[in-house]
Amino acid sequence: MKRSVATLFAGIVIGLIVGFGTATALHEKKDSLTTGNLRLQTSQTKKSGSTEKPPAAETSILLGNITTVPFQELYGVLSNCSRDEIAKLAEQLKNLPDGRDTNAKRAVFFNAWAHLDAKSALFAAASFKSAEARSAAIGGVVEGIDPSAVGSIVKSLQDLSPGDLPPARKGNLLRRALGKWSQVEPAAAAQFLEGSQLAGRDLVATRRSVAENWAASDPQAAPSPLTLTRSDRRPPRCWRFASLSRIRNTRKIG
Repeated sequence: MKRSVATLFAGIVIGLIVGFGTATALHEKKDSLTTGNLRLQTSQTKKSGSTEKPPAAETSILLGNITTVPFQELYGVLSNCSRDEIAKLAEQLKNLPDGRDTNAKRAVFFNAWAHLDAKSALFAAASFKSAEARSAAIGGVVEGIDPSAVGSIVKSLQDLSPGDLPPARKGNLLRRALGKWSQVEPAAAAQFLEGSQLAGRDLVATRRSVAENWAASDPQAAPSPLTLTRSDRRPPRCWRFASLSRIRNTRKIG
């Protein structure tokens, strides 16, 4: 009987010790959010019985191969992060060695970030050390930005110097950005295009894209050759493409 009581008492003591240790560990490490290969964890330690305010939470950011994480999960994690936490993730990508895998991670990350804050994403992408890294990151921003937000970054994109982004790459990204913008604000995109630095194939392709989107969204507002004066017989190609698209769309409606 005495042996059974002693065994029971020992079990209670061990249980209390284990429970106290577990509670302490949970108190020191909390607010952990994990998805795929992206893990954000904040840890905060407070001395037992202390009346002092705990210091600011220290954020531990672990970034794996985020190219395997579904976009919605990555977007969901970033949308729950503060600006500082996202900036730390970008800094981690900034310091990785260049290469195909790293560039893929940069593109995926900045794609998701652009959905949340395109201006901040572009600013961070343009600060990357190498042209290769900047190209991948800025490409992710253009790929992920919402068409309605393009107007807020397109001038900054155009103002990037050849040292920041090779002209050919910048022309390609401007073409894609203006094409997106023209889906929601074709007149504004067309106006910006005519004063842009685009040239050659990028200019022709962008004019066609902007004009077709304009004619598709508002055929009556798209420019027509009939509105030209005799002193302006040759409108910009953008307008000529818009006129052709307008005629085609009118025939379909009729």
